[in-house]
Amino acid sequence: LSYDEDTGVALAEGNVELAFGSRTMRADRLRYEATTGAADLAGKVRYKDADEEFAFDRITINLDSETGILYNGSIRISSSNYLIASRKIEKTGKSTFLIEKGTLTTCPCDPEPDWKFEVRRARVTLDRYAVGKDITFRVRGVPVLWLPWGAFPVKMTRQSGLLFPNFSSNRSRGITVQ
Repeated sequence: LSYDEDTGVALAEGNVELAFGSRTMRADRLRYEATTGAADLAGKVRYKDADEEFAFDRITINLDSETGILYNGSIRISSSNYLIASRKIEKTGKSTFLIEKGTLTTCPCDPEPDWKFEVRRARVTLDRYAVGKDITFRVRGVPVLWLPWGAFPVKMTRQSGLLFPNFSSNRSRGITVQ
């Protein structure tokens, strides 16, 4: 552990743990700038805050604004088994994320879930919805359905039920799936 008083930068290496409030972070390496609140965590990064568990290779985050970028990993919401995974997730607020080329599922199967939604781009708001573009629904890795756009609930509590799709067609809208 080292700290530069002139710049306000702390550097810690080797099984680093940082805790404040309900949040706990672990990493192999941590660089923290006290003046800006910016933190860079690298190497087996684990972040836990209430029901949210993050597991990434690297996280750059501003601890004050709770915004940053999470590289190559996943977010698991333990209360609902919701899993969000991607090579790059932008944390845009306390409970909002922007995903590029990622997956969403509530099937906690390892190493591969039985079903998942693959998205090219999605905006996720925890306890509300994930709204995505270029969505492929896969069952056991096999593409079953493609949608240009879709929204799915990302609730913190478990929801029950299965909604069957409704197909319709008319002259003004064409063929629609709801």
